Amino acid sequence: MSDKIRIWHPFCGELYRYEWNTRNIFGVIRQLLYDIKCSYQRIRYGYCEYDLWNIDAWFLDIMPRMLEEHKRTRCGSPVVNESDIDNDKAIEKAWDDILDRMIFLFREASEETCTKTNTYQTEYDAVNREFREKYGRNIQRA
Repeated sequence: MSDKIRIWHPFCGELYRYEWNTRNIFGVIRQLLYDIKCSYQRIRYGYCEYDLWNIDAWFLDIMPRMLEEHKRTRCGSPVVNESDIDNDKAIEKAWDDILDRMIFLFREASEETCTKTNTYQTEYDAVNREFREKYGRNIQRA
């Protein structure tokens, strides 16, 4: 998993560190109860409310990994019509190509794992820097 993608991990030490360092025991207890609640939701429903808040990163992180696992452990391939049943190798090759393409496209959809570079990024950074120098504000990237 990419370090840039923010996926919720229950009982993460970083979430407790701030509350512990500020000696806010109620904050630690609140975070612990939230982690238990989200863990229960993940067990029961397969996702939790944090995943819903961050659904784009969660979906674009999980789908390529699921497709790779499916490709590695599958026990068959879809058949277009009955005459193709005899041609198993060609069907499996075509299905592998389709899965590879899907994995590639899901990875390209994520900003963190995309292989293309934004041609306007340097221009944006220059304009943003000029704006901050002129107005003294820090503009956050969307």
